[in-house]
Order: sequence, then C-alpha cells, then structure tokens
Amino acid sequence: MPNDVPDRMKSMRNAGITPENQGFSSQEMMESISQSQLEPVTEAANEPVEQTTPTSTQEYQSYPTYATPEGEAPVELLQQQTQRQMEETIHQIAEAIIKEKWDRLIEDVGDLSAWKDHLNMELSSIKQEILRFESRFDAMQRATVSRVKDYDKTMRDVGVEIKALEKVLQKIITPLSSNIKELQKVTVDLKKKK
Repeated sequence: MPNDVPDRMKSMRNAGITPENQGFSSQEMMESISQSQLEPVTEAANEPVEQTTPTSTQEYQSYPTYATPEGEAPVELLQQQTQRQMEETIHQIAEAIIKEKWDRLIEDVGDLSAWKDHLNMELSSIKQEILRFESRFDAMQRATVSRVKDYDKTMRDVGVEIKALEKVLQKIITPLSSNIKELQKVTVDLKKKK
C-alpha cells in the first residue's frame, strides 16, 4: 500500500480530493510528500508539452515538444508548479493531521459543548442548593432568636415572680417569727409548770 499512496495522492490532487477524506494516515502522507517532491521534475522532463504556433491560415495548431533540462523556462515553470503542488499537499496534510488530532481530542475529552452544558447545569444546581441552605439557616437563626427571646421573657417573668414571693415572704416571716417566739415562750412556761 505505501507504493500505491503517491499515485493515489497525485490522482486525488488532480481531482481536487483531500487526503483526509480518503483515510490516509499521517505517516503515509509524509512518505507521499517525500516521494512526490522528486517525481514531478523527472516525469515532466519526459512528458510532451503542448505548444501552439500560428500557421499561414491564422489558425493555431498544436504539436508536442519535450522539455529539456537545459531550457530554463520549462524547468522554472515545473519547479513553480511542483512547489505549488507541494504547498497544496502540505496544506492538505496539515489540515488532515489537525483534523485527526482534533477528532482524537474530541474522542478523549468528549463533546465540549455538552461538557460545558453539563457543567452549567451542575453549577446552577449547586447555586440552588446553596440558596436552600441559606434559607434553612435563616429559618433556623430566626427560630433560635425567637426561642432566646422567649427564654429571656420567661426568665424575666420568673425574676418578677421571685421578687414578689420575696416581698410576700418578708411580710409573712416577721409575724411568723414573732409567733414562733411566742410559742417557744408558751412551751417553756408549760414545761416549767409541769
């Protein structure tokens, strides 16, 4: 197959077909370029070149002549054509290599737009989850503050009730202690009488 590649490359180039569409590997394309760099000059020297010259009836008649290595114009023309063909071939091969690398990258990484869409969806779901956590935290904070306020109010109420109880006890303790003293006197007097 490597010997077949230069011929196929020439026929494709003449038909306007790019090598990447024909399934050539990068190695085969590079070998083809190196072989085709030498072949156009050697083949062109043996091929007939059509030239036209006017006749007496003012019509043009074509007849073949052969390009010789001594003739500068045909050699320069062939070199220019060969150089253009090489540039086109190199351009096509470069495109094929880039396409091959890009396809391999897409195969390895996957579709970038699908990956981007997936990341955007994940990011939006994370944002929504963060918003849910914030709302839960706010609700928990409000509940905690509410409970602390209730506790504070309850403690104030307890404090007020304790102060009221203290005042009531102060009012009760004085007469109670005097009654207890009197009872002690009565019991002491009763014991003495017995």
